[in-house]
Amino acid sequence: MIIKQRTVPKELLILRYLDKRMKLLEVDRLEKLEKGYAGELQWDSLITSGLSSSNYLMMNDLLLTNSGGHTFQIDSLLLKRKFIIFEVKNYEGEYFLENNRWYTLSKVEIQSPLIQLQRTEIAFRRLLKDLGINIPVEAYLVFVNPEFTLFHAPIHSSMLLPSQLNRFIQTVNRDNFGITAQDEAHAEEIISCHLDNNPFERLPNYSYQELTKGIPCSLCGYFLFPFSQSYIYCKSCGNKESVEAAVLRSVVEYNKLFPDKQLTTNGVSDWCGEVVSEKSVRRILKKQFISQSSKRYTYFI
Repeated sequence: MIIKQRTVPKELLILRYLDKRMKLLEVDRLEKLEKGYAGELQWDSLITSGLSSSNYLMMNDLLLTNSGGHTFQIDSLLLKRKFIIFEVKNYEGEYFLENNRWYTLSKVEIQSPLIQLQRTEIAFRRLLKDLGINIPVEAYLVFVNPEFTLFHAPIHSSMLLPSQLNRFIQTVNRDNFGITAQDEAHAEEIISCHLDNNPFERLPNYSYQELTKGIPCSLCGYFLFPFSQSYIYCKSCGNKESVEAAVLRSVVEYNKLFPDKQLTTNGVSDWCGEVVSEKSVRRILKKQFISQSSKRYTYFI
């Protein structure tokens, strides 16, 4: 059973929004985050379909700090008699190991993901000691992309290559040891330590004025045009969306990009590029949010 769901990382979400509204300089960063997130979702699908939901607890996207001041991330944490840390990699192509160093086939050295995994495992063990939790810990480096090849990989290691994933999950699933109330309490205690603000995020600088206004298509990103009083549509892919759904989607984007801005009819109307009438925007905001009045204007919460 998953007790902490995976969500789209804030940094990825922000870059997705900005990519539709400005010339994004961090395109490589966006592509890397997209690929990493896709790999994590692939792993989620593999492990949840392979395990019996009644005898495990899964926590995703954990950001934790121990008493040593070490802040660390865990892609997936499984509790099934023991804690199993999974560091998920969506590497593609051919790599090789030489003297414990990692290289692409063109002999470009990359940072060792095993060192990252070891640091995470040590930091997590320290956190368990801080919390007074005495449960064994294992850690695995998971490669989910079937197009990944690693030459000179050790036979027995904490690495799980694509061809080994199903067999590993089957092995874990054969352990029918059930989840206890104490297990649930320990998992909740760890989740309570999760940090909301990620110090590893690298957000670009942007301003409201420099961003293109309008409502991007949810399918292709092309900006939408009026179709009728109730619908707007995309000239590029033909997608049609209700005005209310499009405005609410834009409000989510507006709040995420500019959390300090108050939600007003004029503000949302301008953000939508006046594709939707101000009257319709006001009606939708009144329907979905609570209005508050200041001395100068009405805003919504």
